[in-house]
Amino acid sequence: AYNLGEYIDHLIEELPERRRVIFNLSRKEHKSYKEIAFQLNISEKTVENQISEAYEDFYKMTVLSAMETSYDLEE
Repeated sequence: AYNLGEYIDHLIEELPERRRVIFNLSRKEHKSYKEIAFQLNISEKTVENQISEAYEDFYKMTVLSAMETSYDLEE
């Protein structure tokens, strides 16, 4: 059983490495897209897309986890 913070950290750890780095720079280190783009030598649009993809990944992982839990309860 996770508390919410542990669960969120778990989801972040499941992201592909590059996406995880970008997400952590944005959400944990509070860097702007412009700062991240400069630091990683990528475009701001790439940063934006990777953050968006991270949220899509979180949604998919959460739905899958809920489906697995629901399936386990039916057995």
